Amino acid sequence: MNDKQERILHSAMNLFANKGYHFTSMQEIAEDVGISKGSLYLNFKSKEELLLSIIKRYQDEMFEKLAFVSKDTYLSPFENLTKQVFIHLSLFKENGDFIKILLNEQRNQKSINIQDFISQTRAKIIFRQKKMLLQAYGEEINPFLWDLVSIFHGIIREYQHQLVFERKPLDIQETASFIVRLTKIITEDFNAHQPTPIITAEMMMEIDQLGEHESFHSQEEKLSFDITQLIRKIELLHIPNAEEKHNYISSLLLLDEEMKSKQPRKFLINSLLAYIHSIKELEEDVTKLKEFIDLMSKKRLNH
Repeated sequence: MNDKQERILHSAMNLFANKGYHFTSMQEIAEDVGISKGSLYLNFKSKEELLLSIIKRYQDEMFEKLAFVSKDTYLSPFENLTKQVFIHLSLFKENGDFIKILLNEQRNQKSINIQDFISQTRAKIIFRQKKMLLQAYGEEINPFLWDLVSIFHGIIREYQHQLVFERKPLDIQETASFIVRLTKIITEDFNAHQPTPIITAEMMMEIDQLGEHESFHSQEEKLSFDITQLIRKIELLHIPNAEEKHNYISSLLLLDEEMKSKQPRKFLINSLLAYIHSIKELEEDVTKLKEFIDLMSKKRLNH
């Protein structure tokens, strides 16, 4: 991103925070930056693209900092978790005015692109928090992992609300340490009493799927990647009949093409999946592929 685009993003974020997204025009942003409206549109095609770029900037900054801290081997697991919570709270406070406007306007937002992007950002944050807890407490929390993640996420959100919306003068370092101590108490109690989980892994499958493949820009891109991986596995399999191997690969290519169409034919998709599922060595891979395709189809129906 060049210097002009950086200045445009900075201006747009300030104006959105002070006036609101819907009440800020592209003309005002251009005037604030000191460029023509035409020049603004050469860099960003729409106000929506500007807002998405700002959200992505916030998201990227947070994930980069969290990833950097998570690799710090000089910190104990609990010190590491405390530092990551500190980053969550600090970035939220630093960008508080903009986030306040964003959350308020999310309720009235009609753009599917913006709604989807905000939902995906939330999912990625929750998935990242799941990784933070596993890193701190280990695999033994797996039986009640998603309940712990939900509690942890809720606690952080409440203190973020106190910082930004209520403007409470909280010491962020003390708050982060308190949240981790509280989480540790809850985790120890869960380990001791082994409660029946309320939130199961199946309920959170969509967040897991998204988080595991957060490097992909879309579900379609992730699907194409998975299909390519399956094709490579088939190519390495010992299938004596060359024509049969060719048919399996052609079926996967057709599946990818069909899923990219505006109205994928369910009967064809199911038939292709059933055919590929007949390869014994790939049964588990095809089952996961079907689950992901079902999630994609469900999302399309909701829109």
